[in-house]
Amino acid sequence: MDTYSMVMPTENTTLMPATVTVEPQILVAQKFKDTLGDDFAKAWNNFVDSGQLWALIIGLALGWIFGKLLNF
Repeated sequence: MDTYSMVMPTENTTLMPATVTVEPQILVAQKFKDTLGDDFAKAWNNFVDSGQLWALIIGLALGWIFGKLLNF
């Protein structure tokens, strides 16, 4: 650890001596594979292939119809 002391001029000032400490930092880089796009595509394809998309569309349509019918 390196320590540097700096003393500011005190002529007509009220500054105090300052100490600056320089500490080394360790940077760790990790290589990783970005698969977010692939994961999203796989999830979307499963959502469509399993029929959940149609279930969502039909559920939204029926919910909207019943909501309009029951709204006084």
